[in-house]
Amino acid sequence: MDVLSIVKTAMTSSRVYFDYLTENGCGVEIIKVVGIKQSKDGVFHLKLAKKIFNVEIIKYRIHQREYTITQIPQLLYDADNLTLTIKPLKEYLHLFESLQLNDIQIISDLKFLVKRVEDWYKQNGYLIRFPLNKPQIDTYSSPSSKLSTEQLHAVQTALSKPFTYIWGAPGTGKTRLVLSQCVLKYIQEGKRIAVFAPTNNAIEQVLYGILDVLKEN
Repeated sequence: MDVLSIVKTAMTSSRVYFDYLTENGCGVEIIKVVGIKQSKDGVFHLKLAKKIFNVEIIKYRIHQREYTITQIPQLLYDADNLTLTIKPLKEYLHLFESLQLNDIQIISDLKFLVKRVEDWYKQNGYLIRFPLNKPQIDTYSSPSSKLSTEQLHAVQTALSKPFTYIWGAPGTGKTRLVLSQCVLKYIQEGKRIAVFAPTNNAIEQVLYGILDVLKEN
């Protein structure tokens, strides 16, 4: 698969997923309001049940109808105290008369995150390149019988090709055997290596696997 195919696939997948979320009413987070306090000049302080991911993309659901932040502007959002301060326009003040907690919700539409992926590939997809330089590593041979034939092939390929994609079901040794042996080989040859993952938890799992192998060696 070439770079152009990858970009097209990523954009198409993002679009399909966005449409699926829209058609099935998914990708929307509902945040409960657990307290309402009114102050002077039509200002209201809403105590929330949890944090808002992005205050710029929220809506208010009041008496089963939705209103935008243009109709009910925000004055302040205190993420630490879970408080949203708002000042409804005059024509919407009546909505807050005798308003009960069950009558209002904050709607956070997170589908923009999917749309952002598609937009990123539209703007930056042409910059994507596959690596061209091969690792400067000596030929690898398994130091023990721990590696299966497939795992040994994966390590040898990763250490001899500019770019390698390794797939395997959970528990097949991708991290604790294949990746850890690659890292070990770099360290033994006095080279530096960087490990990246999309979440902190993923990095931790990788380190657990790698550190055990390093201790053994």
